[in-house]
Amino acid sequence: VTSEKVKELIDRLGALRGIFDIDSKRTEITNLEEKTIDPNFWDDAQKAELLIREIRSLKKWVEGYEVLRTKKED
Repeated sequence: VTSEKVKELIDRLGALRGIFDIDSKRTEITNLEEKTIDPNFWDDAQKAELLIREIRSLKKWVEGYEVLRTKKED
């Protein structure tokens, strides 16, 4: 892989971070996870499950980005 190709991939990774709004997703994950520590969280099991699914979905986006970022660093 040439240095030009590496630079291109780094630039694309930076663009993906913005397009997928990774920083915002991380913040949202933190905020949603705080709700799960409420002692009454499971009182409405259906609502709780929806929130857990939303957290998982957001984490998939962030984890996917992190895999690419790690590969770039390697």
